[in-house]
Amino acid sequence: MKPLTQHTFKNLGLAGKKLPLTTVPPTTPIRVALETLAERSIIHLAVQSHSDAARVYAVVGILDLVAYVCRRAAAETQLDARAPLLDDPVEQVLTLDADDESYTVFERDIGDTLEETLRAFSHGVHRALVTDITKTTPAFLLGQADVLKYILATSGAAAGDAAPAFAVPLSTPLRDALPGRFTAAVSTVPHTATALAALTQLARRGTPAAPVVDAAGRVVAVVSAKDLRRITGNTIASLHDPVTAFLAAHASAGVQPCVVARDAQVSVLDAVRMLVDRRVHHLWIVDADMKPVGVVSHSDIIACVSGNLEKPAGH
Repeated sequence: MKPLTQHTFKNLGLAGKKLPLTTVPPTTPIRVALETLAERSIIHLAVQSHSDAARVYAVVGILDLVAYVCRRAAAETQLDARAPLLDDPVEQVLTLDADDESYTVFERDIGDTLEETLRAFSHGVHRALVTDITKTTPAFLLGQADVLKYILATSGAAAGDAAPAFAVPLSTPLRDALPGRFTAAVSTVPHTATALAALTQLARRGTPAAPVVDAAGRVVAVVSAKDLRRITGNTIASLHDPVTAFLAAHASAGVQPCVVARDAQVSVLDAVRMLVDRRVHHLWIVDADMKPVGVVSHSDIIACVSGNLEKPAGH
């Protein structure tokens, strides 16, 4: 068996199955970009180069767009369809932080091995632009979830010799494979916060999700960038709603959080299955009172099975 890192993008079997890459000119108004995302039920857009429309120079996410509108608006401004910042071009969002990973294009050819991509996915990169030098396969965005689906699909005996070799056996207890994640500091959102405050917190801290807790500190929901999927200029005012009400109307994966008890006997494979089946990016570790005490993310799982738990020097 070859190590997972030596499998290629072709092995993933995604060619022709992923949604076509959605690209927009850099001058596209944020309002139009949000409408495009909502119409296609996606959360990322590829931004074309000024000089070459066929070349992608950045990727912008829905949280980036909404955070831009929120950060640039005056504190007392009520967000609605008339917000002038909705007419700013997408490229203006990219100038807020030129080094932000959210905008960086991590590009690989479909014939490359997964080694560099898995290393990047383990330490802060969340997606890769997969292109084909032969122009045979249309470009597509590869997400961390695609890797977890591949791990799950090749974990059974039916995969045979095609199954990858993992750095850590999938039967390993999760708390043994990732002990540090069971005591990781967790940033939470109070249930009394507005959706706007919650999502601003995510953007400020550079985290894609956070648990929503009640007055006793118990996890009652999870807010994430995915929950902005249907937000457009016409519905942006709903961000002023309490976060729990906003999630009831917009949550893409439901309000119920994906949690596992701190002392539960859960394997790495169990965790992968839960994350894939629930279509979420975080598994929240809770104590007996449902208070969050840790978190395991897609990045953690990928780092574990690919042997990339140690951060590269200078990272």
